Amino acid sequence: MQYAIDVLTRYLKWIQFWKEYYKPEPEEEWHELFEEALANERKINDYLDVLMFGTGEEIIEFFKRKRKEVERIEERINEYQREVLDGIRRYCE
Repeated sequence: MQYAIDVLTRYLKWIQFWKEYYKPEPEEEWHELFEEALANERKINDYLDVLMFGTGEEIIEFFKRKRKEVERIEERINEYQREVLDGIRRYCE
């Protein structure tokens, strides 16, 4: 359970960063990461609420239905972090 909480908390922190960093000016096109943040923030908060405050049955049901999604979220975080590190390396060359 702690693994899932850690993954979702890390993703939520990225979401919060993306909402601020990529926040568009009026009439500006939305960046894909800003859109991702808006699309997922509520859902991730709901997932964390279940894991941290849910009953035993709710937590078991969460893992039955959402275990694969948590794994995909972790892959997404790792992919984004690799992209950031690659960008930093290219910049420093």
